[in-house]
Amino acid sequence: MKDAFEASKEDFDSWVDKWDKALADGVFKDVPKIPSTAPHTSQDSFFGLQQTNPTDSISSSDADYWRAISAVADGGVEVQRIDESDAVSVDLPNPVRKSTEGTDQDLKPGPLGLTFSEEDIKKLEEMKVKLHELENKIAAMEDKGNYDSQVKAMIEKIGELSDKMCRPKS
Repeated sequence: MKDAFEASKEDFDSWVDKWDKALADGVFKDVPKIPSTAPHTSQDSFFGLQQTNPTDSISSSDADYWRAISAVADGGVEVQRIDESDAVSVDLPNPVRKSTEGTDQDLKPGPLGLTFSEEDIKKLEEMKVKLHELENKIAAMEDKGNYDSQVKAMIEKIGELSDKMCRPKS
């Protein structure tokens, strides 16, 4: 039983033999060559071969091409000049578009300082201890009853107090 490598090698060898036979028979002699510019006057680029030694004269094919483009445009594109008197001189921090004039953010610092008192910290600590005790009782019970709603209410109260403590004073 042949493995995949041997089978593919035999296929490849048969194609190589066919190619060599076609070359020997002269099958490819009548194939037209692909036109290209001379290597010393052309340069490879994304847009194909470009002429690196341009001349002052314009070829008739180029003239016809640009004449056709001009006819299609039919004067639809016109260059407009802005009067210097219409230009507004403004020193903007980020003048990207007219709609973005002005500062990008409020540069005035917000008030700094404590947003909570010692009493708030004590309340938060008591609430967290009560929540922990309640969760332990519920975990020990088989019938949890309405204790889940009490736990959710306690978690909401703790969240509200924590949010209140984190808000800046106004």
